[in-house]
Amino acid sequence: MKLTRGDKTKSVMDWTVRFSELGISAQANDGDNLLDIIRANGIDIAADCGGRGSCGKCVVVANGERGLACELLVRDDMNVTIPRSDDDYDILTDTKLPSETNPPGAEYIDPANTEAPRGATAGTSIAVDIGTTTIVTKLIDLASGRELGTAAALNEQRPYGADVISRINASMDDAFPLSAIITEQVDKMIIELLKDSDVLTGAVRRVVVAGNTTMSYLLLGLPCRSLGLAPFEPAFAFKDEYSYGEIFPVKGRENRIDAPVFVMPFISAYVGGDITAGLLQRESLKVGDGESYILVDMGTNGEIVYHLGERFLCTATAAGPAFEGGNISCGSGSVEGAISKVRMENGAFKCETIGGAPARSVCGSGLLDVMACFIDEGIVDATGAMNADSPYVGDNAVIVADDRPSGGERIALTQKDVREFQLAKSATRSGIETLIGEFGDCVPDKLYLAGGFGQRLDPNSAFTTGLLPESVRNRVEPIGNSSLAGAALAAVDRERFGAAARIAAVGEEINLATHARFNQLFMEHMMF
Repeated sequence: MKLTRGDKTKSVMDWTVRFSELGISAQANDGDNLLDIIRANGIDIAADCGGRGSCGKCVVVANGERGLACELLVRDDMNVTIPRSDDDYDILTDTKLPSETNPPGAEYIDPANTEAPRGATAGTSIAVDIGTTTIVTKLIDLASGRELGTAAALNEQRPYGADVISRINASMDDAFPLSAIITEQVDKMIIELLKDSDVLTGAVRRVVVAGNTTMSYLLLGLPCRSLGLAPFEPAFAFKDEYSYGEIFPVKGRENRIDAPVFVMPFISAYVGGDITAGLLQRESLKVGDGESYILVDMGTNGEIVYHLGERFLCTATAAGPAFEGGNISCGSGSVEGAISKVRMENGAFKCETIGGAPARSVCGSGLLDVMACFIDEGIVDATGAMNADSPYVGDNAVIVADDRPSGGERIALTQKDVREFQLAKSATRSGIETLIGEFGDCVPDKLYLAGGFGQRLDPNSAFTTGLLPESVRNRVEPIGNSSLAGAALAAVDRERFGAAARIAAVGEEINLATHARFNQLFMEHMMF
């Protein structure tokens, strides 16, 4: 859809684009793309596909007409509203840190049950988890290990795409635009966290950042070409430590932070510092002697590590953003009103939403449950094709919920949505089984699920859909935000950062793209 003004033409920078609800006005050239203008002005909007027009998420109302920002060209003065906001996103900040992970002699205090003291006298440290979708910062008192405060927000790079590939493509040779976004956002979150916790900037002794390799590259302003092109080997290693001012915009600020910043080392281009941090968490827990485990982070880039004996065998699989609601027609992240749990009851779908709000979308855990219901009720066959004879199928879509009478929306899944889920679940399952095969089909003692999707999923649905192999039934355990947990450990104890570096150094990667068994498993596990 194009907005025009008849035959009138005007010179460059003649049009004004107003985002009245945000109090923002921008000048535009005739023919400028609206999504580019939104990005340039730092306005948050969902654009899962990175602006290719395939996800349908960058919905705006421009001059009273609804359309996609990536498809609209500025041909007139425009008044734009973005009707959907993710300000109420439910971000996972739980690190599940038991007492033995705190400093020697420090008493662990659960911040959910105990009010943390205001201020700190012996210095503080800051842990930062930069995810593709969300960012979490945690302030910790070094003397006691107490959590003094936590802040969480959506990653403001999201208008450039929901997955790392989109971010890489936008930063092949020039990382500055996305680097500026993330450094300014993280710095702002840290300063506000200190202010809210009554802690002076001078009290900060250390900052530790964990993120996947792409997010870490963008934080450091490194071009991403080597991450996006074969042989996919990172061209730049990280320094042992950085000064705060090397990374974050502090020019002209009084009372600025003067502390070293440590960026968690990556294992490979697609197994990043977030996984290194998660492994540090696992190793710090001193699990049973000789216990083997698989750590899985089911994000947009599925990262998997099998730890057995002295080996850390890892891989990454292109699961895509389906587990976070991306590329799903009615999908979303974990926002208020997102369907997070689904079951069949008396022939009807019974849905639970985040916050108990009227249904407006489906998040990853809800999508998983829906697919399990589809299988149990014969709504899809073994190939994933929708059953046209099913009473739930009509107009090539299956209605999951119709919550309009209570202020929600009609929620339906399409055949394409089913295919997106199949691709994501097969990539993840096949990656897990490929690593198990590399150890002679030795089933691990535990399979740990990291991240928000892993925390919320119903294991029964995971086995029904084939997302997880039956061999690990009763061995699955969610572990919260393990990336943040590992960063917090290193932020409290500098020596643990060294341990993380040693883990990254010995990590071995398997390239699934050239792995014959993975390709065979992938085709097999596309089936239900």
